[in-house]
Amino acid sequence: MYRLCIISAEAPELCKRNRGAALAVLLASVMDDRLQSILLDGPIASYRSIVESRVNYLYVSWFLCGVLKHFDLPDLAGCLAPRWCWLLNSTDARGEPLPESQLAALYEHALPIFKQSGASDGLQSKVCSERGKSKIIESWLQAS
Repeated sequence: MYRLCIISAEAPELCKRNRGAALAVLLASVMDDRLQSILLDGPIASYRSIVESRVNYLYVSWFLCGVLKHFDLPDLAGCLAPRWCWLLNSTDARGEPLPESQLAALYEHALPIFKQSGASDGLQSKVCSERGKSKIIESWLQAS
């Protein structure tokens, strides 16, 4: 079993520049089932947020033209069930952290997919400080 944890750099300006790594891992995980569990730190929560934002910090190379006609990132997370997908400190297109309530609304249609697959705890979104990050990573490692 392969597990992959993508941790962003501590400097906020680096987090904004390197958020594409989490996006790449999510996309790769959908295509390659060898990754049984992923934890993404600081991923963008949805492609829709890019379209709806006047400013974003993703490189143009991360834009997929017309993708929203077919899926958004919460849909990809649902495709991973029953494999584990934990989202830590998800952001909007500007790199601003989203509250857990907003993340829950974005990913609400993916939760039943995880429950039906027998992995009701497989999709989790967490918001924490840098100090709390190690406990969440430890929990993810134990759970997955």
